[in-house]
Amino acid sequence: TNDVLDKFSLVQARIQNNRLEVPMEIDGKTYWFLFDTGASIFPLQTHRSLWDSLRLSAPIDSFQVPSWGKMVDVFSAPMKYSIRLGTLQLPRDKIYYVDAPETTEYFKSIGLSGLTGNAYFLENTVLIDYKNKRFGVLRPGKRL
Repeated sequence: TNDVLDKFSLVQARIQNNRLEVPMEIDGKTYWFLFDTGASIFPLQTHRSLWDSLRLSAPIDSFQVPSWGKMVDVFSAPMKYSIRLGTLQLPRDKIYYVDAPETTEYFKSIGLSGLTGNAYFLENTVLIDYKNKRFGVLRPGKRL
């Protein structure tokens, strides 16, 4: 019902190949990210050139994760800018880059800047409206 929807900060999303894509505003520009519930460890993962332009400093951490059937290097650095999802201000967190050409090519081939996962929304209630192509987060102070 509309009473419930009014409690959420909603954004118009896109659905491509049955996958949800959400717009995030960073430094006044809109970037599209795949919302991947399997990407829980990464608040925001992107390709090298965007990572370079959005990170605050040199990498602060690196580790390996499995990707596309092999182990790949992952680098993280503090985010230079704040991020908005509609009217919701997301916490400024780390931004991640996965050193895997397959991943970069995949994102480019479907017109995405990267992916986001559960990490940004662990303390929130998320609404995914596939029918109307919307993604939302329960507004602070609101209850269902």
